Amino acid sequence: MMCLCAFNAMAAEFTILDKTPDQLVEDGTVFLLKVKGEDKYLYGSTAQNTALDELAKASSLDNAVNGFKLEKEGDYYVFRALAPDGSNYTHGWSNMADKTCFLNSQPAIGSVTFLLGKEQDGANLSNWTIAEDGSIRNVGNNGYLAGTTTTEEATMKWEFASVKPDPKAEEQEVEILASLKPLVENGTVFTLKTGDQYLYGSKAQECALGTYEEATAASAAVTGWKLEYQALGGRYIFRAITPAGENYTHDWASGDKTCFLNTQPALTGVTFILGKDQDAKDGSSWIVAEVEGGYTIQNMANKGYLTGLGVSEEPVVWQIVLPTTTSINAVAAEKAEKKAVKALVNGQLVIVKGNDKFNVAGQLVK
Repeated sequence: MMCLCAFNAMAAEFTILDKTPDQLVEDGTVFLLKVKGEDKYLYGSTAQNTALDELAKASSLDNAVNGFKLEKEGDYYVFRALAPDGSNYTHGWSNMADKTCFLNSQPAIGSVTFLLGKEQDGANLSNWTIAEDGSIRNVGNNGYLAGTTTTEEATMKWEFASVKPDPKAEEQEVEILASLKPLVENGTVFTLKTGDQYLYGSKAQECALGTYEEATAASAAVTGWKLEYQALGGRYIFRAITPAGENYTHDWASGDKTCFLNTQPALTGVTFILGKDQDAKDGSSWIVAEVEGGYTIQNMANKGYLTGLGVSEEPVVWQIVLPTTTSINAVAAEKAEKKAVKALVNGQLVIVKGNDKFNVAGQLVK
């Protein structure tokens, strides 16, 4: 049966479950693992990474994983990871056919716990035993679960908690910047420049900074970008483009293997080119703002400003450079020039398009 006491921390609510592990398996109960006597919960912060933090952070709907389901395999238990919407959490690096993820440990005691496929790093490393005192032990390395790692001794005892997260603030629609709208509508390929350095993909998932010649060389993996826009939240997404003008793909990329400009969760992490939100929720979403001399590009996941190979707290100014022009204003001008308008010329109705005039039948007027 369930404990009648419900608790509140930073508005997120939790209830301690008075159920045996086998009852949790039978009921399909969704829960978070809570350290007994402490406001610490185990969850999935980003990608395959586990984290241990207070309830408000652990239950956030911005997390990769904020729930588990317990399953039984023989004498052992596995912890299936769940996304905030209640679906199975999946990741492109999972060794499962359906890419679902489970709580794993690495072979050595003292190494990290993580969320990927069953036995991702070795036999029985996603299998666990659960003792009556609340200690949880990994079958593969015999270490005790201590949140983001395993230990020789049971330094943490665990209990199961049903959690009701805080509601997520609704994102508002944001109008696209007028200066960037032509790029999105036309699917224009461009390069990104700061100072005299250009951002490109040197090989595989690696970003690089170099001269224009280096950034556009046929031997580079990614030589340009296409801009996509999502009005909800005002998100700009930089799709990676090959020297041949095609979408860049990589086997390590999640989803359909198409690649985008990403950053890692921490400000100290690197930028890289892989699948959408590969290492962090919103990791490939950017906020672009117009400033003197160009634009600032801020990541939505860690709030850092793009510097090239990483991000920082201080803004960096970028220019968007087109293949045949140094200003995206030329794109808008070209579009306006091609716009057809009606006019009266010598008493005759004509359609003017650029420098050409046509009669209503579509015939060129000289």
